[in-house]
Amino acid sequence: NPETGISLFTALSTPIQWFFLAHPLLFATLFGILGTIRFQKDQDLNAKIRQLNELSAHDPLTGLKNRRYFVSIFLDECARSLRRKEPLTLLFLDIDFFKRINDSHGHYFGDTVLKEIGAYLMKQCRPYDTPVRWGGEEFLLLLRGTDEQTAIIYAERIRKGIEKGCSDAITVPVTISIGLSEYTTNDTLEQITDRADQALYHAKQQ
Repeated sequence: NPETGISLFTALSTPIQWFFLAHPLLFATLFGILGTIRFQKDQDLNAKIRQLNELSAHDPLTGLKNRRYFVSIFLDECARSLRRKEPLTLLFLDIDFFKRINDSHGHYFGDTVLKEIGAYLMKQCRPYDTPVRWGGEEFLLLLRGTDEQTAIIYAERIRKGIEKGCSDAITVPVTISIGLSEYTTNDTLEQITDRADQALYHAKQQ
């Protein structure tokens, strides 16, 4: 500046002057780094949440969906059935004399029976059906677009398949009993499972 006699070099000769000149670039770089770190942390957190949700919805022994998952999706499946005017049928399956299997062959073999039957049920299901380990030696199958008469044929095929031997890992005779119930409008989860359970009881008597 001719009037003040201060050159550009002199104006920028102190650290504080350089800082004020460079600080927008420094802050932009810093915020960029922090933003990248935050994004990665959010990605990792979301992945862990998805993993935990997936684990909480599955039975760790059989790999099937579990009771908690079934309860959470039941109303949605009922609403879908009503909206599409499609039948919906529930199968309630129970391994016969399972306590005897555990007592005679040990709990490890009992776990093998559960895993192999779970795998067999998964293979028998269509992609849009829902196989569930309900608890203990009990399983549920929720069959979309399937009325009671069709479900009876389906259930009998499953029953015979297990009776004939569904896995080489099951080295003793194992059978299963099945009860079923078709969904009717305004059924609660308790009502449809109770009807299927009563049908299962009668199947076991026979």
